Amino acid sequence: MNFIIFEPDPIVRMDLREILVTSFADCQVTEREAPSQVDIALESLQPNTTLICHGGLLDGHPDLRQLAKAAAQTGHQVVVSGEQRDLEFPARFIGHPFTTEMVVQTITGTEPDQPG
Repeated sequence: MNFIIFEPDPIVRMDLREILVTSFADCQVTEREAPSQVDIALESLQPNTTLICHGGLLDGHPDLRQLAKAAAQTGHQVVVSGEQRDLEFPARFIGHPFTTEMVVQTITGTEPDQPG
């Protein structure tokens, strides 16, 4: 699996990276703190890529929003962190603060374990 993270907060980026490399064996993680680095990410959009974007960055940066839309339209998964919002493309949402389980469940599309 490949992941591209667009997150302005270095601590949140570090947490996400750690969750991904621990939870998904042999994954590749590319980190970007600013939407101005979208052109670099376009080259990283390989098969089986999940794009993880901070919702506020999507709202204010048309190039990043276009990348996310293109990714979703070509079969890549888009995960948006922060509050759920209306987008013009399919995406999964994860709120803040998040746990490892929340991130993994959002990416894999699994439901949390229900108490028996």
